[in-house]
Amino acid sequence: MDLNKDSLRVIMALVAHFDLHLHQMDVKTAFLNGDLEEDIYMVQPEGFVQEGGKSLVCKLCKSIYGLKQASRQWYLKFNKSVYWKISSNPGQLTGLQEKSVKIFAKDKDYKLTFKRSDTLELQGYADADFAGCQDSLKSTSVSWRSVKQPLTAGSTMFAEFLACYEATSQAIWLRNFIISLNVVESIHRPIQIWNDNSAVVLFAKGNKRTKGSRLLDVKFIIVKEKIAQGYTDISHISTDRMIADPLTKGIPNAVFHRHALK
Repeated sequence: MDLNKDSLRVIMALVAHFDLHLHQMDVKTAFLNGDLEEDIYMVQPEGFVQEGGKSLVCKLCKSIYGLKQASRQWYLKFNKSVYWKISSNPGQLTGLQEKSVKIFAKDKDYKLTFKRSDTLELQGYADADFAGCQDSLKSTSVSWRSVKQPLTAGSTMFAEFLACYEATSQAIWLRNFIISLNVVESIHRPIQIWNDNSAVVLFAKGNKRTKGSRLLDVKFIIVKEKIAQGYTDISHISTDRMIADPLTKGIPNAVFHRHALK
């Protein structure tokens, strides 16, 4: 699997929960080891022209930088060589990460920690700042976002509902990813998404529509469908327990440290 940041965190959380061993490796010059699926010829590179054969061209034996195929050929070779070897062990999780991880010494206490727990359940927290910056926080340990909303909300409730829609979309993506790993039985239960606005919960679960909700028609239908299908469920939580709330506004240092070190 090609890992992005969220899926990598999911893998690390599962490794911690099941007390697995995490193996890491680096393939040197992986980009130059991809096999070509077609015959490709190129002019002789400057400085390496064959004496007496300037009119000849070179046939490539491997993928090289600059080819349009280069970006995928190395990955295809890695993918085949790894998955063929682990096909007899379906319980093994394998992933591929291209980018490096940088850790700064001054921030060493503000780290993401994956701990083994008694339960394994995916939950979401969605919060928004009306007329400010939206925060859609999906899973406190593996996925989060804090961005401006794409639509101008006419009220706090609509701003919060947009955050729930974004959280629902990310929850479905994470659910499908975790299902593909076939290691978490609880993922088939509805993913709980928490919000501190009671009107949002009623709006998401009820059939009541308002004049101002027309801009949210598609998003409203999607959220309701996912709840009806048993993929997600939206429930109310008090603001003081809403861990997404600090990402919607400026917060005092003490509150920041409490959340960062929790």
